[in-house]
Amino acid sequence: MTRVPRSALAAATFLVAVACSAPEPQKAMATQAPSASPVAPLAIHVTSPKNASPEAAEWARALEESVAARTGDLVLVADASAAQLVVRIASVEAAPVGAEVPGEGEAFVMRGALVAGDRTREFNLTYRGEARAQTEALARNLRRLGDETKQPAAATPDPSR
Repeated sequence: MTRVPRSALAAATFLVAVACSAPEPQKAMATQAPSASPVAPLAIHVTSPKNASPEAAEWARALEESVAARTGDLVLVADASAAQLVVRIASVEAAPVGAEVPGEGEAFVMRGALVAGDRTREFNLTYRGEARAQTEALARNLRRLGDETKQPAAATPDPSR
């Protein structure tokens, strides 16, 4: 009987343990769940009336910039007919005196609407300070809001909650 040195036996044991614990590449690929297909970007068009106040026009421009910055999930389109969701900025005005709005600075109300196909969902956004933070928050939530706007009226959640 031939004697095997201990160091060779230890090395062989280590190599067998490593080989047994490593998954086989072909098996790992076959057992992995197929990756979810990427969601196509939502086409957004932002508009304000031709006779809109300078504040409303600025809000619309800031929202366009915020949408354009969200590459991957939103895409800004120039033509409303090509959009899956149209955001209409109707007006921006001072909030009523005594309105409870958290934060510092002057309070404003932006009145707008989301239009998806033949469904229109009007909304008011009351905020303090600069509009930029509000446009970024709205852009972040446009996909969800667009999906909600497309749902039948009975299934649309109450926006006040």
